[in-house]
Amino acid sequence: MSVDLLKTIDLGDGNFVTPQGRLSFAAHAINGSENDAGQLRFQCSLLIPAKADLKPLKKAMLPIALKELDGDQELAVKAVNQRFLDPCNPPQGGKGAGDEFAGWTLLRMSSKYRPTFVHPNGLVMSVDEAQNEVYSGRWARVSCSPYWFKVQANKGVTLGLQNIQVLAHDDNIGGGKPKADGQFAKVSDEGGSSEPPATPEGGETVDALFD
Repeated sequence: MSVDLLKTIDLGDGNFVTPQGRLSFAAHAINGSENDAGQLRFQCSLLIPAKADLKPLKKAMLPIALKELDGDQELAVKAVNQRFLDPCNPPQGGKGAGDEFAGWTLLRMSSKYRPTFVHPNGLVMSVDEAQNEVYSGRWARVSCSPYWFKVQANKGVTLGLQNIQVLAHDDNIGGGKPKADGQFAKVSDEGGSSEPPATPEGGETVDALFD
């Protein structure tokens, strides 16, 4: 059975699977980071293409907001839309994504528990595997559940992070480990360099400078 990766999937139990998107700040999903209260939280930031259908997720979040905001539809819609961010203009003065993400949506989902990471074939991977397989820029889809939160003066409807399925590979977002091709000069079969040591302007080889 083929899966439409541009659709939000309603699992029917209050849980949803997002359309595919590209991971950002992936290390926060694997290792977690401390919030302002010093608590460890695991966060997934997902950049979702403009063509993806996010309406089922918004429709599920709206009744939650309406209940908590005494039926005020305007405030409820605003509370929901605040969770669907513009990656090129993130809140609180954060660094925006590149122009290639114009029109996309940034979803942030968090939990106090580390998500389970899943291969494209559906098999669960270990945390050690995730350190290599889960990176910023890789395509993924995420299971999540909407809920209302209230922490001191902060409140609103948000998305609880559950699990992450990685999909196709892509270029790394925001630097990270460079690609290996082109980094190393060719060496001989015996393991020695096939090129002589570099000679600086003074005429001495690099080796000679450290004799």
